[in-house]
Amino acid sequence: SAKGMPKIIQQGCAATAAHKSLRLHPFFTGGEDEVGGRFTVLTWNVWFEPIEMARRMVAIGREIQARKPTLVALQEVTPTSRELLLALPWAVDYNVTEQPADVPYFTLVALRIAPLQVQRIGFANSCMARDVVVASVEIEAPGCGGPLRLAFATSHLESGSQAATTRVAQLGACLKLLSPPKSGADAAILVGDLNLRKREGLPLPTGNGWAWADAWTELGRAHAAGATMDAAINPYATCAFIRDFKTRYDRVLFRPSRRAKPTASPRPSIVLINMVRIGMKPFGYDAASKPIFCSDHFGLVATFDVVR
Repeated sequence: SAKGMPKIIQQGCAATAAHKSLRLHPFFTGGEDEVGGRFTVLTWNVWFEPIEMARRMVAIGREIQARKPTLVALQEVTPTSRELLLALPWAVDYNVTEQPADVPYFTLVALRIAPLQVQRIGFANSCMARDVVVASVEIEAPGCGGPLRLAFATSHLESGSQAATTRVAQLGACLKLLSPPKSGADAAILVGDLNLRKREGLPLPTGNGWAWADAWTELGRAHAAGATMDAAINPYATCAFIRDFKTRYDRVLFRPSRRAKPTASPRPSIVLINMVRIGMKPFGYDAASKPIFCSDHFGLVATFDVVR
């Protein structure tokens, strides 16, 4: 790519020989597990509405630039918002997925490392052209017996209360795709606007020595306390059909490594350290003195350690 521009990933094919493991600063906690590195994941539905779009994308870009997440996933990206975002300084340090054809909005993945492979896989049951993007990366983990093989994925699952059956099937397809037998990865993370209501998709799958977890509740936090859309805080989240709309559509789901039997040199795994919501305050005001938020959704940033 041109100097000063983001590197565009060609989806559906392996990366070139320029690939290298992402080196992370080691954090040693003194616990039983050896900690090899710490990385962060950011997910955000950036809202496809044109309302204050240019100013909102600048604010989102500043947030990404300040936090420098290792892995980024954005939903409801439009051709216009993509162009705005990729023209900002943060994008220079990332490999970014290409724009899919013939859709009004889509998901975008940005990585601070050249991936081994990236795939965009459409859902056969979607009426909204929804899909899942899966990036395979290696994260170097000092003292952990080799780099962590991580499958990082994002999706914007089918919208609407009437689409519950479709949405749950899409979630199941994602988690199956990211399972140890299918992905071959030591660990996997699925993020995005999953549109899940109440107990949809629960319980999350488990297997031989591994299990999926919801990062927010895994930290001992109440489901209701983690809303990523809240009309009482953010007027952009106002729903015409529901008064005081408040929901936790956006999720970070993760799978620790498969550990069937302890060995002298187990593969690296991941441990969740923390997760925060971002974009919960207005960054400015419009001509009518109304607050401007980055999106109708709040973003999520999760921190993980690589361990063995």
